[in-house]
Amino acid sequence: MRKILETGLLVLLLLLLFCPARAQLLERQVTIYDSAASPGYYFFRSFRMKVMYDTMPGQQVIMDGNGHTVYYRLTHTGSDFKMHANGIISFFGKDKFYLFDKNFRIIDSVSCVNGITTDSHDFVVLPDGHFLLLGQEIEQKDMSRYKIFKQKNLAGSKRAKVITGVIQELDANKRLVYEWRSAPHFRLEDAEKIYLNDTAKIDITHFNSVDQDSAGEYLLISVRYSNEIIKVQKNTGMILWRFGGKRNNIKLLNDSLPFLGQHDARFSGGNRMTLFDNGYADAKRKHAARAMEYEMDDAKKTAKLVWSYTRKPQLVSDAAGNAHRAANGYMLTNYGKIQNSKQNIMFDMVKPDGSKIIELAFKDTAGTYRAFYYPSLPFELPRPVISGSWQYGGYKLETASAGPRRWSNGDTAQLISPAVPGEYYLDIPYGDGGFLRSIPLKVTAKMLNGPDTLRSGKMNKAQEDAYYDLLRAYRESGGLDRVLAQTGFSMRCGSCETFGGQFMVSISDSGELLSCSIAKTNFYCKSLDEKKAMDVLLKSFTDFLRKQKFHGALRGKTVFLQTGFYSKC
Repeated sequence: MRKILETGLLVLLLLLLFCPARAQLLERQVTIYDSAASPGYYFFRSFRMKVMYDTMPGQQVIMDGNGHTVYYRLTHTGSDFKMHANGIISFFGKDKFYLFDKNFRIIDSVSCVNGITTDSHDFVVLPDGHFLLLGQEIEQKDMSRYKIFKQKNLAGSKRAKVITGVIQELDANKRLVYEWRSAPHFRLEDAEKIYLNDTAKIDITHFNSVDQDSAGEYLLISVRYSNEIIKVQKNTGMILWRFGGKRNNIKLLNDSLPFLGQHDARFSGGNRMTLFDNGYADAKRKHAARAMEYEMDDAKKTAKLVWSYTRKPQLVSDAAGNAHRAANGYMLTNYGKIQNSKQNIMFDMVKPDGSKIIELAFKDTAGTYRAFYYPSLPFELPRPVISGSWQYGGYKLETASAGPRRWSNGDTAQLISPAVPGEYYLDIPYGDGGFLRSIPLKVTAKMLNGPDTLRSGKMNKAQEDAYYDLLRAYRESGGLDRVLAQTGFSMRCGSCETFGGQFMVSISDSGELLSCSIAKTNFYCKSLDEKKAMDVLLKSFTDFLRKQKFHGALRGKTVFLQTGFYSKC
């Protein structure tokens, strides 16, 4: 079964790679404010949030610190694309979380057990290799006595599906080792009316994140629909405190603005926690989205705001989003589904002092559920390498990457001739359904037109003398004879064969060779392989030129030199 699946994936991969109508990545704009701080890797899955029933697949992306794509994978599912502390990469797909190894091959999947529906909002790989999942417990209930729905005091359905959150911990063998159910602790009245818009399917809690402290004793859970964060003691199942919402029992010491519709509550060391405050509520209460950090006192039931970041100009986030504190202390704030921004900002990242490092925006209505930043990766990503040079009469791009490949202009060869100026890159398949992308290379009109050069017939006398002296010296050095011996050029009686070319030679102001490449071939020889023969000639001529101290008339110039063989008896 595995072999059949792998074969199917390979066929699909090749079709996707070579299909001319292959979907392009959503166009993004990256602004770098601090290039010394931006290097690293940014993980996200972008999709058009404001397009209903979008046929365009979402895009799992790893971006480098220059804003260039390193890796991507097109998928209609795949949210919460991230790397865990052990180097495993995960994402949600349909009804379970999938795990990638360092080669981006799917090695496993994890889902809730015992009839609990897996929730796509979060997934954590714990230090001991256990898995922490959000789940949903769904029961059918008569909710007709509650007249609070659709913000019009409508009654609930008599056969409503009522959803409450569940936390499950599975061991490495996916056996249930811990479970916490929210149903005994939450009432429908705890939820904000703004979220109760379905009379038949009623989500009371809407968990959207879970985290475990370093000692493994407590859980931190974000309960969006009641605007609260709760801390649960694992061994007793007791809620230690409820921060925010209608049943709040925490005193906030130094901030009068409550978080609303929040996401991504995380332990951040000591008694501190971070979260993303969407600021989402009704028109009277909504406020600007913020990344926040609180210091909690469990005994005194107090919270102190110790750090916050609010983007300028301010914006409100309707849904999704996260505040990711990286290992080096930087804070990446992903704004999710933005309510009031003309520029479609996805995320920005700041230092602890609030100074901005990098910002990513989309021209389309794109966003991501979460985004993450990692200063480094515990594995290598073997991106293809491309280079450009003037050879064979024009400017060429080439790569050593073997196997399937596709350039940004649609070409699939190893050596291509770019036709127009612009950025060029190369994609190669990687892992299960993904692609690695080269660092882009910018091709200018000047590169395509060739450099400012000296050609025979357009030189002054000193330049012509130096030109012919150079070619004579090459012949007298025995260079051509050695090429003849290495290639086996025939020079047969009665034959009329040519083997040579025009070489573009760049010389420094001080008289050293900068580069030598083939500009044009002059080849007619049935007995030889053109490329191999020309490579031998190029190497021989280049080795000779490296030993020369060029005449002053040629210094600082690019010169076309013609050399090779001609045979006729």
